[in-house]
Amino acid sequence: MREAMAAPAAPRAVTQAVPFALPANPRILVVKVSSLGDVVHNMPLIHDLRARWPGARIDWVVEEGYVDLVRLLPDVERVIPFALRRWRKRFWQPAMWHEIGEVRDALRAQHYDAVIESQGLLKTAVVARVAARAAGAPVIGLGNRTQGSGYEPVARLLYTDPVRVPRQAHSVRRSRLLGAALTGLAPAEPPKFFGETAQSLHVDDPIWAQLPARYAVCFHATAGAKKKWPVASWHALGQRLQADGLTMLLPWGNEAERRAAQEIAAGVPGAQVLPRFSVMQGFGLINRAEVVIGVDTGLVHIAAALCRPTVEIYTATWRWKTEGYWSERIANVGDDGVVPTVDEVWQAACRVRGVGPDAAHPVQPDLGLHPATGAAAACLARTQGTWLCSARGRASGRLRPPARARSMALGACGFRWRTRAAQPLVEALLNAYPLHRLLLTHMTPTGRQTGAQLFGKEPRVLQCYLPYDLPCSCGGFCGTSSRQRAC
Repeated sequence: MREAMAAPAAPRAVTQAVPFALPANPRILVVKVSSLGDVVHNMPLIHDLRARWPGARIDWVVEEGYVDLVRLLPDVERVIPFALRRWRKRFWQPAMWHEIGEVRDALRAQHYDAVIESQGLLKTAVVARVAARAAGAPVIGLGNRTQGSGYEPVARLLYTDPVRVPRQAHSVRRSRLLGAALTGLAPAEPPKFFGETAQSLHVDDPIWAQLPARYAVCFHATAGAKKKWPVASWHALGQRLQADGLTMLLPWGNEAERRAAQEIAAGVPGAQVLPRFSVMQGFGLINRAEVVIGVDTGLVHIAAALCRPTVEIYTATWRWKTEGYWSERIANVGDDGVVPTVDEVWQAACRVRGVGPDAAHPVQPDLGLHPATGAAAACLARTQGTWLCSARGRASGRLRPPARARSMALGACGFRWRTRAAQPLVEALLNAYPLHRLLLTHMTPTGRQTGAQLFGKEPRVLQCYLPYDLPCSCGGFCGTSSRQRAC
């Protein structure tokens, strides 16, 4: 039985001699079926495998409800749906056995060079062994129980190579250590999760058409009653958010959760109970939020994986097991048996938003720009609102009261040389305001092409072709755009 390292220090340090003779472009099967948070925390494993074998062809077996979630990973070639929960309810029906047969055929359609089973349960170990494998291909799985996680010791009898991991291993690191046993490399930090498409997924979904300009999403509901935060605490937090200009939005997933959301909303002026939405639609809600605050539940872990400003509240589970540790935009408060106070949650929410504890003024960074370029940036730095700034130095639009928002627009980048001239300003703004996205508008096709060359790999930079050049056109654009400040 192999022993894995707990927290590798060097990103590419060899952890062990690799005993597996894999081809240059191996085909690998990953088995992790549930739950929502565990599936999200398993995603860095995929990036680790592709980092070791860029040409690897990776398949993933997952519960049918999370198929679309896994498809957000461009490095996963094939997603195989698994529906044991539904099959058990109708096991006597021929249609169910037909579906099971289709899954078996899918697992045997390819010969895998390695199988990694990171769930640690008998049902998933059986799936791993059913898959067709090349001669000598390993089946790697957990060799021991970890604290606070489900594990069935009989499962390791079905692994060819069980791997021992530290008893107190973070959910993300636990899966990555199994991958390290295959690659022979310590996982690189910080972990990566979704692909770039997740950053803008469903932001324009019609269900979110009436969202307020500034809001905080508060995920109050969770399957375990002990994991909830007191209603009185939500009331006090919501009142602080409302005083700071943020609308409290309350999601729910079933009738009991809807009633709980209504109870919270009743004590917070302006709070809104959202309509029911899917996990995938939740990406749009999270991506547009100024801050996400919630208990230990799957959608909060999605927000943390997206590196959105997130506060994770722990009351009855070990924080070390699932806390977001990979970004300064994530704060974790409370612990098992330690219920955080309203002040602690509020201070954490201010910190991940980049504002002071009194939520009065954002931190003003020194952009270090040339005075001519810095003049426009200084105007932007007066607030953290949604801004419109002309890279040509033209003032337009009317000033509005300062507000902290989540996006900026840099307009009038016309010809190629103007776009290149704006590059220092764009880079400085992205560094100064890591929580914001920036819209770069272009008046010519060559300018837009240059922008794509300079910023095409930066997911926070959005581009559009907006052919305006006259003062009246600029004024009209700024006047009709949704913004808090124009300069």
